Amino acid sequence: MINTAIILAGGMGSRLRSAIPLLPKCLAPVGGKPFINYVIHHLSQQGVTNWIFALGYEAAAVKDHINEQFGYLNAQFSIEQNPLGTGGALRLAAGLTTERQVVVVNADTLFKCQLQPALALHLATEAWCTMLLKPMTRYDRYGTVHLMPNGCVQTFAEKQFTQSGHINAGYCILDIAAFAALEWPEKFSFEQDFLEAYCDKGRFFAQVQDQFFIDIGIPSDYQVAQFEVPKQFPLVTGQDWTLFLDRDGVINIEKQNDYVHHWDELTFYPNAPYTVAQLSRLYGHTIVVTNQKGIGKGVTSEAAVWDIHSRIGQSVEAEGGKIDAFFYCPDTDPDSPNRKPNPGMAHQAKAKFERIQFGSSLMVGNNISDLQFGRRAGMHTAYLRTTKPLQLLPPGLADMEALDLAHLLQLLTHPL
Repeated sequence: MINTAIILAGGMGSRLRSAIPLLPKCLAPVGGKPFINYVIHHLSQQGVTNWIFALGYEAAAVKDHINEQFGYLNAQFSIEQNPLGTGGALRLAAGLTTERQVVVVNADTLFKCQLQPALALHLATEAWCTMLLKPMTRYDRYGTVHLMPNGCVQTFAEKQFTQSGHINAGYCILDIAAFAALEWPEKFSFEQDFLEAYCDKGRFFAQVQDQFFIDIGIPSDYQVAQFEVPKQFPLVTGQDWTLFLDRDGVINIEKQNDYVHHWDELTFYPNAPYTVAQLSRLYGHTIVVTNQKGIGKGVTSEAAVWDIHSRIGQSVEAEGGKIDAFFYCPDTDPDSPNRKPNPGMAHQAKAKFERIQFGSSLMVGNNISDLQFGRRAGMHTAYLRTTKPLQLLPPGLADMEALDLAHLLQLLTHPL
């Protein structure tokens, strides 16, 4: 698990002077909020808990903003007194952590990447640096990164018109020890003097992820960001909203290659009844939807499933919350309209609770089929990395990510 981020937030934003004449680039307002808020919120979803902000231009303004709006973060600040370049700023900031693997992020770039799959590649290859790349077509603003078949970085191409290729998205996982072991001047470029200069050593890898990307460094893209970035972080709570929860792997621990046959076999995740209770207070309705193929196979009794759901509901009520209904599908046929990813159980819930509107609903699950269920019904979706932490999700399938249900609660109660 990667939990430490170094945010390179020292840029002046000279190309944005006409739009933000006094502000540092990372505080440029986007959708009424400083751009760095979105970067922090995305990395929080990925499990980052330790934050190092590498500051330069208008450092006091950035530091004050972080302390005032994100006072709950475990934040440290590395402030360059004179411009050190991206490499020098990173080297200075790296002295504030004892972690060996960190994620390094440009504060003027939002890339909704998935860090845990990238970390798996990084560790498996013993890379010095693992870059996150964005596939792009018809571009000339960015250089192109060329890869070998095994994902090793081969070369960097200069900025020129390119029909299709992969660009550096400004996010990478860095081995601090490998980086620090090299001889560096006081001022240098991370991109040119480290990535490009050492790529022939075969220790740089990359993972391509086709997720939302925007760099606000030029006025035209900054204007696009005003509309596109807020869409990536929809508000998904309220008494007119409905929370849909999967069961196994979300509320209780999923049994490997088996089913929870009766109540004595069910193990809650730590504090799960309390967490569900707290979540239920944020929504008008809370509904559990679960595939229970064990019934159809004849290895789990329907009475046992009823008993399990009754006891889960009682446990949540004891913590001051409420699950309004449980819906389960016993069918073994994957084409059954009620078996996730098909949305039949969502329509069963709406038939029972007419106030449910799928456009104002959040589906939370630990499987791609849960997310597909939500999307097919027209819901927002949240993916929990409880059982498949290294899963690389298809583009646009999840609006949110969290490590588990407790982490999701934390994210929902600390909005942008």
